[in-house]
Amino acid sequence: MSVETILFLCPGNFVRSILAEAIMNKLGAGRFRAFSAGMNPHRCIHREVRHLLKERGFGIEGLASKPVELFIGPNAPHLDYVITLCEASQEKGCPTFAGQPQRARWSLRDPCQGTAKGASRQAVESAFRDIHMLIGLFLQAPDAVHRLLHLPEGHVACMPRAQAA
Repeated sequence: MSVETILFLCPGNFVRSILAEAIMNKLGAGRFRAFSAGMNPHRCIHREVRHLLKERGFGIEGLASKPVELFIGPNAPHLDYVITLCEASQEKGCPTFAGQPQRARWSLRDPCQGTAKGASRQAVESAFRDIHMLIGLFLQAPDAVHRLLHLPEGHVACMPRAQAA
């Protein structure tokens, strides 16, 4: 069985997509190789993301905020899936990827939204829970996800926003 590649994309590559990359690389090891990127990436990963991932036993080696441009063009890695982790209004400027990967959007609120200092620990933990749940569903039901990702042109596979616990 070949390992499929998946890119998690959000505007800043600061919290959500970094969490998704780490979670998928641990839970989907052997089946998926995850990457993350941002349309306008921050220079570093949010410190609460680093702390949370370390505490929960997720590897943080190699995690870095990256521009989406690394995943387009002739030298870009092959992508099987591209999942955006943002609200529809934030998808503006999302590029076209070579090889026509399957695309989906998981509409997750930005944990940094409405705060001057960035995401709080509580907001990062909430994002972690939501993303962990969505990736768990993705891994448990790949056939259902596969059907969702093969919607006719112009449709978007959108997972509902997870409710707060």
